[in-house]
Amino acid sequence: MNLISTPQAYIWRELDLIQDKPRPVDPFDCAMLPADISDWVADAANRIGCPADFVGVTAMVALAAVIGNKASIMPKAKDDWTVVPNLWGAIIGRPSSKKSPAMTEAMKFLKMLEKEAEEEYQRAQADHKINMIEYTALQKNSESELT
Repeated sequence: MNLISTPQAYIWRELDLIQDKPRPVDPFDCAMLPADISDWVADAANRIGCPADFVGVTAMVALAAVIGNKASIMPKAKDDWTVVPNLWGAIIGRPSSKKSPAMTEAMKFLKMLEKEAEEEYQRAQADHKINMIEYTALQKNSESELT
């Protein structure tokens, strides 16, 4: 609120004009990324021909999704209050600025993890089906021995 409190009354301050042009933004620096992915992000952006932030932001958000709630912050030393951080990101560019190819490249590892998880799930389903067939057979065999 633009009010100054005085004992007699509220005095309005001079209003600031809203600027009609956006503030400058520092360029994306791959060196600020973890060392394990910074070179890859710069290389991918160079190969695709897009700004490095298109790949970098997507990669950071995808990595945060993999980490999920496994990382948390306990802001108070003598309290069990725990905060699980969420990372949100967006890439903004004109049409045909290669946003989609950048996102596809940055999410390749996530798609690979999904494929591995799907294959593991399918194997577990097959094992469960075999175990259920064996269990049912043993159960029928035990019932026939009792009668």
